[in-house]
Amino acid sequence: MKNNTQKSPSYLLIDDDTNFGKIVQKYAKTVGVNVTCVKSIKNLKNLDSIRAFDAVLLDYDLEDMTGFEVAEYLDVHLKNKPVVMVSSTNRPYQDRLANLSNIAGWSCFRLRYGAS
Repeated sequence: MKNNTQKSPSYLLIDDDTNFGKIVQKYAKTVGVNVTCVKSIKNLKNLDSIRAFDAVLLDYDLEDMTGFEVAEYLDVHLKNKPVVMVSSTNRPYQDRLANLSNIAGWSCFRLRYGAS
């Protein structure tokens, strides 16, 4: 249980799917976590705006670059910032994602629609 002096966790979600971002924000709010969503790292003013977050949640498939490119950039400029990559493919593994020191974890999954 969080006491009143503890700061709520705050995560940055970089994902070009705004609907997914809204879902994550809605759930996160129910468990006392703040999530800020941006479609691209280019939407941020500077690195200081990323330092304010406890961790970065990162989609692999972005409109203007891959999540791996973003993770590489963060690994150089914010080496101690934890990054969690999410993808519906195994491309993060193919891109040597595990070789970046800031990657706290990653998940590849496929959503299935309809009856199982």
